[in-house]
Amino acid sequence: MPFTLEQERAYRAVQTGCAWQERTDIGYIEVRGADRYTWLQGMVSQDTRLLEAGVLRLPAYFLNATGHILAELMLINVIGAEPYLLLALAKENVPRTLELLDRFLIMEEVELRDVSGEVICFTLQGAGVGAFLEAQPLFSSVLPLPADYTGYGGVEGYLPTERAAKLRSSLESLGIPHIDPMVAEALRIEAGIPSYPQELNESVIAMEADNAATHISFTKGCYVGQEIIARIDSRGHTNRALTGFIGEEGAILPPNSKLYAEEREVGRITSVLSD
Repeated sequence: MPFTLEQERAYRAVQTGCAWQERTDIGYIEVRGADRYTWLQGMVSQDTRLLEAGVLRLPAYFLNATGHILAELMLINVIGAEPYLLLALAKENVPRTLELLDRFLIMEEVELRDVSGEVICFTLQGAGVGAFLEAQPLFSSVLPLPADYTGYGGVEGYLPTERAAKLRSSLESLGIPHIDPMVAEALRIEAGIPSYPQELNESVIAMEADNAATHISFTKGCYVGQEIIARIDSRGHTNRALTGFIGEEGAILPPNSKLYAEEREVGRITSVLSD
């Protein structure tokens, strides 16, 4: 489906300047308690000691015992009088992930809570985000975290929902184009960024998603699924990998289409972008 004029404006703005998005597709799990770092260390694929040392944003996977992806998480380190961790993930995956994580709580001093209705993420995306923040430094304190959802770079911030209207109004008053879900999906696919549930789901082993460098630590201790990941790492490759694919002009390739070479299945289509 072709873009409207407003969608085209936002799409082009990301390539040359910047545009903003309100991430209504994300949900949140709050993790509080003295054992939050050590407990998560055994749950996720990244090294949570980085958060304990002061890192504010850390991508990771929550895997099952066979190394398959249950959830992609963004671990947000909330610093303040009562510090805690915020797990940002696909909103539709919050209830299941919360239930699974809760099963691993035994004696740890950790409390989990779904706070999806209390938090909102805003992001600025585009090649000109740096220049925009220099001209409008106020936004640097509101959207302080580097975050690239488009391949052009960007920043984001996680706010209480009651502050959303004010920030939204400020961005609109400056005339910055708005990235709607259709534009966001087009930019994501072009950049080759995997997403839940299309590319990141329980049929996919974490190493197949082509972002091990950012989502997986190979030097931390044990965590759920670590044995399989370590075995694949020592072997040096996976049998499958995420990659881009351009069909012939006029070809219709809906999601989940299978690809064949000499009658042998060699892949499948996950996300589709058409003219």
